[in-house]
Amino acid sequence: MVKKLLIANACRLLAQTDDPIASVSLGVGYSNLANFNRRFYAELDMTPSRYRRLDADDRP
Repeated sequence: MVKKLLIANACRLLAQTDDPIASVSLGVGYSNLANFNRRFYAELDMTPSRYRRLDADDRP
């Protein structure tokens, strides 16, 4: 449950900011970028950078 909330918060930050992914991962509580990437991929079946690109494509 907590992991889902952390990833949801990361998604919000990825969509609403241009902060580097490493900063987003630290901001939501992951001290290890590789671990953040693994957890993000396990939840959403895509990397954080792909999520950001897809979200950016949906913006007006």
